[in-house]
Amino acid sequence: MRPDRKDTTNGGFTIGVAVCICLIATAINIYTFQLSRPTRVLTFRDVAKMRQPNQFIGLEKVSPEGLGEAQPIVIYPNLLSRINRKKPTEVYGDDPVKFANWGGLVAPEDRPFQVDAEFSTIVEFYAVDYKMENCELVVRTPNSGDPRENVVDIWSLQHKWERLDIATLSWNTRPSRNRLIDTISLSSPPENYTYPFHCPLNSLHSFEFSARNHETSVGWSQNLSDLSPGVFMIQYPSA
Repeated sequence: MRPDRKDTTNGGFTIGVAVCICLIATAINIYTFQLSRPTRVLTFRDVAKMRQPNQFIGLEKVSPEGLGEAQPIVIYPNLLSRINRKKPTEVYGDDPVKFANWGGLVAPEDRPFQVDAEFSTIVEFYAVDYKMENCELVVRTPNSGDPRENVVDIWSLQHKWERLDIATLSWNTRPSRNRLIDTISLSSPPENYTYPFHCPLNSLHSFEFSARNHETSVGWSQNLSDLSPGVFMIQYPSA
């Protein structure tokens, strides 16, 4: 039995109307989405903006009696990078020697610390430990035998509580200086400089080391396993 031509026509018309309605609804949804404010995707640099679940649940209820005093913790910079005054757009990244370009080799953890008329060095620390909110910035100077005084300014930096991006950090993109912390001499014989400051849980702290004058020239390769010479942070118990 042949289908009724009228039924076939009506069915095609219904399908066409349904397709048109779907296309109109899709267009409305796309238009509404374009008008709405897009949600900013958080990255690892937005650590202070991310929701931080308590990884120390119930620890505040534990009696400190018999536990002994917490030991200081040495914190290596999560970022240590040079910036170049004479090449303000130069980015050194986390592979300054370009090991990855030599057949995909893994870059070592050593980082160059350099302060002179051309280079400054920026370091950043992340405080993560529970009730370890008394911190010290430590600068351990090299035993270079250099007769120069090598006067260096230490600045605290403003970066809106976002982790610095080593892949884009340059002289032009560096954070604004907040204040001058101190002016020190990195000369022989070696000695330790310390700067105490408050470091709440999950807080970021960044510093810039710059030359006070054109005569200053100091540098070393900072090694994770040997921090002499080096720049690092120590966290002490706050309760």
